[in-house]
Amino acid sequence: MEHKVVALGIDGPNGELFDQWLADGKLPNIAAIAKRGVTVRHSHVKRFRNERCWSVFLTGRDTPAAGSTFRPADYAYFNQSIQREAETPFYALGAGKRVCVFDLPTAISDRVDGIQALGWGSELNASMPMSQPAELMEELIARHGADPKTETGFAVRDQHGEAVERSFRNPCLYSAEDLDRYRDFLERAVERRTEICLDLLAREPWDLFLGLFVESHTANHLFWHLGRPYPIPSPFAVGDDPLLALFASIDAGIGRIVKALSPETTLVLFTLDDTGPNLLDLPSMGLLPEMLFRWNFPGRAALAAGEAGRTLPPVRADYRDNWKLDVWALRTAEGDRLLLSPSTLEARGDPLSWNPASWYRPLWPEMKAFALPSLSDVMSKVRHGSKPSSSR
Repeated sequence: MEHKVVALGIDGPNGELFDQWLADGKLPNIAAIAKRGVTVRHSHVKRFRNERCWSVFLTGRDTPAAGSTFRPADYAYFNQSIQREAETPFYALGAGKRVCVFDLPTAISDRVDGIQALGWGSELNASMPMSQPAELMEELIARHGADPKTETGFAVRDQHGEAVERSFRNPCLYSAEDLDRYRDFLERAVERRTEICLDLLAREPWDLFLGLFVESHTANHLFWHLGRPYPIPSPFAVGDDPLLALFASIDAGIGRIVKALSPETTLVLFTLDDTGPNLLDLPSMGLLPEMLFRWNFPGRAALAAGEAGRTLPPVRADYRDNWKLDVWALRTAEGDRLLLSPSTLEARGDPLSWNPASWYRPLWPEMKAFALPSLSDVMSKVRHGSKPSSSR
């Protein structure tokens, strides 16, 4: 069937690895597309959320509103899903231009003449299935299956208490068994995603078809520490690279889709968000809230109590649980009494149950009574070897 433009996206590859795999012939279908086409690179400032890349891509504008919402009254914050944003996307081409959109991380637009199926899967821990027409998503899941990693998930509630998304737990990153199971989830998701794209492409000659492979981004989160130098021993055999294997599955899926297109179709292959080693989460999510706890309550600890001057223990690789539960296991008796557990937050449908900063939420009424010192006071005290003061 002849389509005017088919655009297929690969979410969040690491640019350096991706280019090397192409050069080494490990992604032959994508390499063939690149060889006979034109490659263009574009960059912008991501600021504080990876999802901002999608806001820029979808609207052509840098939208400052995209990000986290902090609620000071109860020390809570929410990552506003970009599936709930009402910005008009670039593919809203108006009446007479038939458009099909599959699984871009955005909201349904009433300005699109065609069909939209969104939230089948997501690189995030949660996704919100929706479609236009409304019955389309249910039809696609009945015919091809749901995203495998969400089949054993749980409901996520927004700040209004509404159950709006499906979520799931990521596996233990140090367990070969858990990672093997999750690799199977992702590879089956790529196969189902490919079948859904082929199904939608066969329905009519679209003026524009947009489809996205998000499993690449999820694989970066889970498999980055495997198959390349990393300070913690890999649970897999030397030479086994699950990240490359997942990208090879995507390459095969793209090859199948390209074979189904007529020669007259203009094909666009795009990637979004250059990912790399994560250097931010632990300081902001774990160290900062615990530091503030100890600042406000001298001599007390909620997580990972230790002794000053004691030699650090060797690096461990024997973790066998989900990351948030392994971190929660480090709590002190006082932390057990004062903090909200991730399991409690998960049962409430809190989308940020995985973030240790959320566990300290019950302490906000006490902590906000303190007047935090200024940065200049902190630096002055540090230079002179004394602790900055706080006052009620």
